[in-house]
Amino acid sequence: MPMLRRSFLFFSLAFLCGIPLYGQVPYETGEWPQWRGPEADGVSRETGLLKEWPEGGPKVLWQVDSVGVGYSSIAVKSGRIYTLGDLDGVEHVLCLDAADGSVVWKKQPGPLANLLAGRIETEFKQLDRNQDGRIDEVEALSRFGWDFTKYDRSVSDADPEQLARDRVDALLKQTDADADGKLSFDEGSRLFRDRFEQIDAEDKQADAATLAADRTADYMKNLDADGDGKLSREEVRRTSLERQFGRIDQPESGTNKGDEILTAEEIKQALLKFEPGRDGVLTQQELLDYYIREHVTGDGRLSQDELRSAFGGYRNGMGDGPRGTPTVDGERLYIEGGNGDVACMDAATGETIWYVSLSRDFGGRTPGWGYSESPLIAGQLVIVTPGGQQGTMVALDKITGEKVWQSSSVTEGAHYSTPVLATIGGVQQLVQFGNQSVFGVAVADGRMLWSYKAPANGTANCCSPIVDEDLVFAASAYGTGGGLVRVGGT
Repeated sequence: MPMLRRSFLFFSLAFLCGIPLYGQVPYETGEWPQWRGPEADGVSRETGLLKEWPEGGPKVLWQVDSVGVGYSSIAVKSGRIYTLGDLDGVEHVLCLDAADGSVVWKKQPGPLANLLAGRIETEFKQLDRNQDGRIDEVEALSRFGWDFTKYDRSVSDADPEQLARDRVDALLKQTDADADGKLSFDEGSRLFRDRFEQIDAEDKQADAATLAADRTADYMKNLDADGDGKLSREEVRRTSLERQFGRIDQPESGTNKGDEILTAEEIKQALLKFEPGRDGVLTQQELLDYYIREHVTGDGRLSQDELRSAFGGYRNGMGDGPRGTPTVDGERLYIEGGNGDVACMDAATGETIWYVSLSRDFGGRTPGWGYSESPLIAGQLVIVTPGGQQGTMVALDKITGEKVWQSSSVTEGAHYSTPVLATIGGVQQLVQFGNQSVFGVAVADGRMLWSYKAPANGTANCCSPIVDEDLVFAASAYGTGGGLVRVGGT
């Protein structure tokens, strides 16, 4: 599910147009207070708009790079712009002045900041195994793999090649148990589990079959804990084989699935196919070449402040940062972060009014690419979608944050859609796209009204449904397509 990171924001004259005085949340001319606009339907009621841009496009009023990393869109209210972004790896809510783009305030919800501080203290103590007051390269690699380099900030005015050389030398001193100047599979696989085969350079002159057989024997010697001549997923956990397990495990006859066991023959054939000529040993030169090639510029240590960047927001190998867009309702701002942290904040000051966690408080489970919906206001309720066995959707009192209901009759997982408020057949309801279906629940009590499974796929249901009277249209990708259903009496 590739997505583009947003690390800057630009504002143009095209956004400063009038909007009429009606909608689900209060708004005035020139405002866009929530995801998909004043009516949350992707429609602007403006008139007198240009039919085409002037040559060169609309005039850019300002551009800033202060909004951090992420995928959140913006809400505009009372001359202020609200969004979310990771700043130095920590998820923040930001308020900007619409006139010039200057930052009015940037804050974490208070309870979330306290939770993060406690976690950093605990994690630092656990990771600093030798208790020297720092997390060194071996300790960091053991916990994060190569991803730790994202959090290890660059050393200014350092010579990159010398820095890489110093780091490789220090790494080998700690991990090269037999002092032969290289790392065997046993010595290095768990440190470089996600990069081992990339560091291990191909020798085109070597006998690939012999190398594959020798490496397979080494795997079995080091990983076959129960001595059955095969490797389970548990036995290869946190090694370079874990990430490759699916393509090594060959489908059984008559099925498209493997047996969840790696035989020696499967491993040998995979090495011949995917890693020919690699000896499964990391030499000092191979390590140095890789460090230089990857432009490693940090000092190989993590401070507590750098560790905050590792745990300060939603993390995903295909893109970090928050996804949802803030909702402004009067003087209050409602946000949902990528890990399911939901907060009500004072729109003027950023002070936290209340906070809940979709996972801890409502049994939710973060979907694969993070919580991506935007909070929806429905009268006195704010609607969010934790997903899970306790109930897919939750209605909270927007003033206090107390739970009003949780849809226990709908228990599928959350995906990435923002729900839609609609009246169908005389019943006010919330239409949402979960991981298994498009469905409607009653606004009053969260009871299940109807569901429609055809447009759903198990990978990513992202688009908000479109509702027109009693017709509901929903669509998803990955070869699934879309469908239109007429919702009957409920």
